[in-house]
Amino acid sequence: IGAASLLRVLHGAGFSSLTRSAEFYGLGLALGNGDVTLLELANGYRGLAAGGVWRAVEWRAVDPGRPIAEDRRFVSAGAAALVLDILADPTARIPGFGIETPFDFPFQAAVKTGTSHHFTDNWAVGVTGGFTVAVWVGNFDGQPMRGVSGVTGAGPLLHRAMLVTARRYAPSELPSPRAAGATRARICALSGLRATAGCADLDEWFLPGTAPRQDCDWHRDGAVVWPAEYVEWAEQNGRIEAASETAVRTTAAIKTAARGGGAQFQIVSPRAGDRYEIPPGMDPRYATIALRASTTPGDGAVRWFIDGRRVFESRWALMPGTHVVRAVTRSGATDETRIEVTSPRR
Repeated sequence: IGAASLLRVLHGAGFSSLTRSAEFYGLGLALGNGDVTLLELANGYRGLAAGGVWRAVEWRAVDPGRPIAEDRRFVSAGAAALVLDILADPTARIPGFGIETPFDFPFQAAVKTGTSHHFTDNWAVGVTGGFTVAVWVGNFDGQPMRGVSGVTGAGPLLHRAMLVTARRYAPSELPSPRAAGATRARICALSGLRATAGCADLDEWFLPGTAPRQDCDWHRDGAVVWPAEYVEWAEQNGRIEAASETAVRTTAAIKTAARGGGAQFQIVSPRAGDRYEIPPGMDPRYATIALRASTTPGDGAVRWFIDGRRVFESRWALMPGTHVVRAVTRSGATDETRIEVTSPRR
């Protein structure tokens, strides 16, 4: 896990245009901040349809006798099948694209779109078991397209290109997760744990040994009991309603049980030993971490201290060095962690 591991996989998938270091790309690499060619993109997705195996592109009309690089695996067949299953799910597209999209075909197809920063250009890829199509839409002078995204720009072009290609090449079925050894399991749509009676559940594929074993404990007495590390996100996104007295008691009971019956107050963010690196070029206002602790109603308000200095915000701006983070409740409970922050690498 991490930018370096992802970069190795992408190199294995044929993205030779990614010539910079993992530190240069950072976590944004997972969102596509690296410049690649359309041919690399198409061949990478074709590799997923080939079960996670990269094969060199062969230009048959030019130098047909030239040696071709050997095939190589860049992800497992199971991982490739799961990715394609996600990208081929028309229901999963509805929240982002709506009910009717350019990605509805009379055959099974996995589809992925991308839009560059400031809407400069966009692309779309369609994958079937028999062929892969990739298209790019943009201005050759690099001028933005004024709000045109992958679904509205490259999407219609991909739709037409896929239908034309299917007239000559049979689409055929994509690799099935079941053929790769995956099985389906009912999970909670919110927590990802095994669904219980109070959950909004759904079916998901899991490779051997990866299915959740724990029953969902987020839903109790008609309320959602958020783990401490997700409370801030839930509050910011309007997912936490006014807590009833029952919900408060339930939350406290669950936390007490999780602590083995004790009332151990502890910091959940940042964790002891965490190491952070300030991203290069990032505005210091956004290079922050959340300050969160696992509490019960009896703990009262939490006061935060960094290196002995009081912090009044729920997030702290990263500063290079080794720091001691201390939290103190109104009831007198305390916890302390030590973290390290490094400057951007140049």
